[in-house]
Amino acid sequence: LCGRPPSTEEYDAFMADTNADKRARAVDRLLAHDDFGRNWGNYWSDTMAARIQPPELTFLTYKPFKTWLAKELNAGKSWAEIVTQIFTAQGVLEEKPETTYIAYHQGNPITLAGAQIGCAQCHDHPFDRWKQVEFHQTAAFFARAAVKMPQNSSLKTALTSKDKGEHTMPDKLGTAHPVVLTGEALAQNAADAERRAAFAAWLTHPENPWFAKTYVNRIWSRML
Repeated sequence: LCGRPPSTEEYDAFMADTNADKRARAVDRLLAHDDFGRNWGNYWSDTMAARIQPPELTFLTYKPFKTWLAKELNAGKSWAEIVTQIFTAQGVLEEKPETTYIAYHQGNPITLAGAQIGCAQCHDHPFDRWKQVEFHQTAAFFARAAVKMPQNSSLKTALTSKDKGEHTMPDKLGTAHPVVLTGEALAQNAADAERRAAFAAWLTHPENPWFAKTYVNRIWSRML
């Protein structure tokens, strides 16, 4: 939970404890420790960073994002709340670290559409249910995100919105409008903030089975 061995004091206290619920109480203590947020803030930041190709001439720093994640986790925020902030954020990264994910992807709808359905970018998925049009309908939620990334200072990266613009599918397949993977469509010509908020609401909804499964699989993989 905290990404480290127990201290001598923590070990001695646990071994001397004769209460039947000592393990549950130890877990509660670790969840309340500052190291909990730091450990999982590092993990989730590294997990996201592994998918992001650094742009030429700009070194990407993740320190503000890790600090922000640690603070949110230690405050008891749910993963759904944190992810919603990540997908709906706007501003300059130095002041709004939650913009890091979309900003470092440079607002690219293709890369933001998701690695798990990436095979459907160019054709219908050969081994799963996803269709090419579904991939690009997902990408369309990010068609109006705008990112300005200055050279040599990723802290000054700014995530804003474009007033217009749609996502165009390859191979003359036309324009893709925002539709989530379960089939619900967003009103056409919706603003960037509305698109990203709608995507975050769908993504984190309790009835979306993929969100919880992905989180649980990663947590168990990390801990075991």
